[in-house]
Amino acid sequence: MLLEKQAEKQMKEQKQTSVKRVKVMKDFKEIKESWYLKKLLTNTQIKKIDAGMLTLKEVKKIMLEKIEKEHEKELTKRIARIQAIKKADFVRFAKCEIDWRRSATWGANPGGSYRNGFKYQEYKGIGGCGYDKLSTLTANMFNEDINLMSYIFNYCEKHAINRDNIQKKLGYGISIFNGVVHFDGGVGVECHISILKKLGFKVWHASTKNADIIEIDRKNKNRV
Repeated sequence: MLLEKQAEKQMKEQKQTSVKRVKVMKDFKEIKESWYLKKLLTNTQIKKIDAGMLTLKEVKKIMLEKIEKEHEKELTKRIARIQAIKKADFVRFAKCEIDWRRSATWGANPGGSYRNGFKYQEYKGIGGCGYDKLSTLTANMFNEDINLMSYIFNYCEKHAINRDNIQKKLGYGISIFNGVVHFDGGVGVECHISILKKLGFKVWHASTKNADIIEIDRKNKNRV
């Protein structure tokens, strides 16, 4: 299934869930208790509700129209993004150069640079605790490489990969949400390396106490 079709299907399901939530709403109290329902209304509309100037039926109509409008807007943006990524030049080679720097608050934090034949970008250190910081950084690096993701998007379409079977076919650590393929953070960098190998890349990873270097190279530059 084309990624655009996957986006349409999943976002339609989300819209239907939102529509149902509004339709079953029994009183205005539910709006005050829900951040999602409140964001479907303007501050002026909420003031009118408090002043008794709008009926529940009128409010539901406003909310349903907002859901439909936002759905169409977001779907258009999502499909445009998918198409732009698929049309980008494929990457053949990329390199992550990662330094571990100590923070008094969060301990060792990974940061560094990412480059391929089209771009160079520096990344600040990933802080926090209780999750795998290295794979969170590499997920950011790979997801923001439109050339690498172009290869992966087209690979998924050619091999009939969708949100339900992507981890079965490529492994844990990669997902599809609303038609967009992305590496997951916090899963362990070994998962990303395994996925890249299944996608047809050679991967080289060198690690020391203070640094990691990851290089990827496509075995066959014409393969998708």
